Amino acid sequence: MFRFGLVPALWALALVPLTGLLYWYAGRRGRALLDRFGEHELVRRLRASVNVTALRWKGALVLMALALLAVALARPQFGTRVETIRRQGQDVMVALDVSRSMHAEDVVPNRLERAKIEVGRIIQRLEGDRIGLVAFAGDAFVQSPLTADYGAAMMFLSAMDPDLVSVQGTDLARAIAVSVEALDETPPENRIVVIVTDGEDHEGGLAEAIVGATEAEVTIHTVGVGSAEGVPLPDVEGSGTPSA
Repeated sequence: MFRFGLVPALWALALVPLTGLLYWYAGRRGRALLDRFGEHELVRRLRASVNVTALRWKGALVLMALALLAVALARPQFGTRVETIRRQGQDVMVALDVSRSMHAEDVVPNRLERAKIEVGRIIQRLEGDRIGLVAFAGDAFVQSPLTADYGAAMMFLSAMDPDLVSVQGTDLARAIAVSVEALDETPPENRIVVIVTDGEDHEGGLAEAIVGATEAEVTIHTVGVGSAEGVPLPDVEGSGTPSA
């Protein structure tokens, strides 16, 4: 890797053409004065011992020295340096409920798609934070590990549907446990879990999972999806799309 430590010093390179113009003007002025000094033939004989080529080389070397001096003042630097930078962002694990009930259409277009839209908006607002995704229903697993590649996170988010988890239900305790485990290497002050779900816990163990998260110094936020009244679930095919 190459760079200059003091880029403004490169302005000194402007002295090179300026000095060249001064040399040219001085030479022309000197010849004019010699022509006024006496007859042309006499002047030619007097200058016969002058090495014009050497004078030109001297001028060229002076210009080259000025250019090298300007470059040296700009402090050219080569090589690389490893620098450890302390990251200031948060690590956020979003646990998204992908159970069949998330296809209820009491919000538009349905609970799951609405939740994915809102999670996508969260991802788009992140700056310097890492985001991870957990898919859960009756079981839970990491869909996307922590990453600062928000484009990749959006791609994994778009692929989340009920077919990802074969065990149906809503196991909030398992979702919390998997999310907390994914934050194991994150500094305690940066650990955040967001649970996005439409239903109550079906499996039990939620209180113990919350205690475990508290002991791990993980902050948990919950986001509910759907209406208080609820609606009948549409018939859903194995692919996770409503059947005709």
